Amino acid sequence: MVEVLATINTTEKSVGRVCNYLTNRRVKHRVVSSGDNMQIKLLTTRSEISAINRFLEKEVN
Repeated sequence: MVEVLATINTTEKSVGRVCNYLTNRRVKHRVVSSGDNMQIKLLTTRSEISAINRFLEKEVN
């Protein structure tokens, strides 16, 4: 199993929901903040990234 480093750009408003989702899926992650813009750095598999992308698409719509 190969793990990939990925970054999610988010806002302070939605970072909690995304982090809860990642924690529930047991994805290693950490939040990096720079003002209003926040990034979530994560280390996971490509298949998990696909599932995360589907979750993020639902969150936006």
